[in-house]
Amino acid sequence: SGSIDPDELRTVLKSCLHESAISLPEEKLDDLTLVLFESADKDNSGSITFEELKAELENFPEVMENLTISAANWLKPPDLEQKKPHTPRYLTRAYWQNNSRKLLFLCVYTVLNLLLFVAAMLYHSYGGGWFMLAKGCGQCLNFNCTFVMVLMLRRCLTWLRTTWVVRILPLDQNILLHQIVGYAILLFTLVHTAAHVINFARMSESSEFSLWEYLLTTRPGIGWIKGTASVTGVILQLLICLMVVCSSTFVRRSGHFEV
Repeated sequence: SGSIDPDELRTVLKSCLHESAISLPEEKLDDLTLVLFESADKDNSGSITFEELKAELENFPEVMENLTISAANWLKPPDLEQKKPHTPRYLTRAYWQNNSRKLLFLCVYTVLNLLLFVAAMLYHSYGGGWFMLAKGCGQCLNFNCTFVMVLMLRRCLTWLRTTWVVRILPLDQNILLHQIVGYAILLFTLVHTAAHVINFARMSESSEFSLWEYLLTTRPGIGWIKGTASVTGVILQLLICLMVVCSSTFVRRSGHFEV
């Protein structure tokens, strides 16, 4: 298609290492792929061209000396005169066949979130629309904040790669899925918080407590642990925003990958 996505780059790097008789654990290969891809993807488009990959590798001659790069020819796009108008790669049958496990996994993940969201909304239907929306997102957060950790249990994933599960689950794409779940957590968090704030604003109109008391104090008594639900919620919202900023591409490219 003239562009390279992270999965394709990982396949090529794995082949290069194999041809060069270099042994590298799966998790280290994932890290290498992520760092190399993000460094080459200058415009943050989510894909890189063959020329961008070539230019990036040329910046590290010591790597080029130790890697057999014949496999990189797999990625080389056809000459310009051979190119013809084609369907976007995400809509082609080949893409769906090559990414069937990932797409099936994402479909199951989406359906599970929808079921949790609807179930929580119906269970809290007594509280009004905004309260239901907040609770629906909260239930999804309960699931996703656990699941995002599961995707990075490297020893468990390495063991699973030796079982039949590898034929069903996209275990080699765990970092991509980890990122997707991370963005889902951010989305659910923002909607969850906004819905609660709007609900508190409506409650404050007919209550002795102001909106700021609902959000920043324990006086209204909201929450199981001495009414601290709102205060801890605000703190968690700040923390998740800080985590998103620190995990952004520009921070990793600046050399602070572990922040």
